[in-house]
Amino acid sequence: MSELRQKERLWYIDYLRITAIIAVVTIHISAQVVRIAEIGSFPWVSAVFYNSISRWGVDVFVMISGALFLDPSKNRGIRAIYSKNLLRIVTAFLFWSAVYAAVDYLNGVRLMKVFRHFVYGGSHLWYLYMIAGLYLIVPILRRITESEKITKYYLILWFVFSIAYYTLKSLFACVDVRISEIIERVWNESSLYFVYSYTGYFILGHWLCQNDMPKKYRRIVYAIGCFGAASTILLTVLVSRKDGSLDETFLEYFSANVMFEAVAVFVFIKYHTPEIRSEITKKTVLLLSKCSFGVYLVHFLIMHLLKKYLGISALSFHPLLSVPLIGGLVLALSYCVSYLLNKIPVIKKYIV
Repeated sequence: MSELRQKERLWYIDYLRITAIIAVVTIHISAQVVRIAEIGSFPWVSAVFYNSISRWGVDVFVMISGALFLDPSKNRGIRAIYSKNLLRIVTAFLFWSAVYAAVDYLNGVRLMKVFRHFVYGGSHLWYLYMIAGLYLIVPILRRITESEKITKYYLILWFVFSIAYYTLKSLFACVDVRISEIIERVWNESSLYFVYSYTGYFILGHWLCQNDMPKKYRRIVYAIGCFGAASTILLTVLVSRKDGSLDETFLEYFSANVMFEAVAVFVFIKYHTPEIRSEITKKTVLLLSKCSFGVYLVHFLIMHLLKKYLGISALSFHPLLSVPLIGGLVLALSYCVSYLLNKIPVIKKYIV
C-alpha cells in the first residue's frame, strides 16, 4: 500500500470492524448460557450482561458497509457490485452453508432439515442474505445520499417507523398485548416496508462517516449509548423473569436501546481511534480487519468443535469468566483459520 493510500485510509473503519467481530462472537458465546441457564440465576444474568452490551455488533457491521459503499468518492457501478461484491457473498454463502449442513448431517440431523439449513444458512449466515439485498439496492440508495436533506428525511422516517415503532410495540406488549396488536396492525396497513429494514443502518453509517459531530453532541450520544446498554440488560432480565422464559424482544437489532448502543460505539471509535504511526501496528490492524469476515463465517464451526470434542463452552464454568475467556479462545482460533484461508488465492477471493 502506498504512503498516499495509507494517509487516505479511514483507520477507524478497521477498528470498528475488529471490535464488531469481537461483539458478534461474544453474543454467540453468551447465548450458550442465556438460552439454557435458569432464568434469573446469577450465571444467567451474567450471560445476559455480556450479550446485551454486545448487541451492537451486527448493526455496526451494516453501518460500516454503508459508510464504504455509499462513499461519494468511490462510485461503485452496478456491474462491479454484481461481479465482485455480490459474487463473493453468494460463493461464500454456498460454501459455508454446505459446511454447516454437512456438520448437521454428521450429527444425525434428518436430511430434509439439513437441506433447509443449507438453504436458510443456519444460525448466523442469514447476515449474508441481508447484506446481499443491501448491495443490490446500493445504486438506489446512492440517489438518496446524494442529497443531505433527503438523507436526513429518510433517517427520520426509518427511526420513526422502524426503531420507534418496534420499541413502542414491544413496550406496550409488556403492559397490554392488545395495544401492541393495534400498533402493529396500523403499521402493516401503512406498507412502509422500505423504511423498516437494515437499509436505515446502512444509510446511517454513511451519514455518520461523512459528517462531523461536535464534541458536546458526542457526549450526549455516549450517554444515550450507556443508557441503551443498561436498558437492554434491565428490560431483558425483567421481561424474561416476568414470563418465566427467555424473552429476546429487547435484544433485537431494531430496539431503540440496541440502536443507541450501535451509534455510540460507531461515534466513539470514529473520534477516539489513535493515530497509527508504527508500520507494525498498521499491518496488524489491516490483517485483523481483513480476516474479520472469515472469522464471522468460521467461528460457529470452531464453537461446535470445541464443545463436541473438548467439552469446552460458556457452560464449562461460571459465565462471568467463561464468556470472555472462551470468547477469546474462539476468536483466536477463528482468526488463525481465517488467516490461513486468506493465504489461498481462490479461497481468499470467493470464500472468505
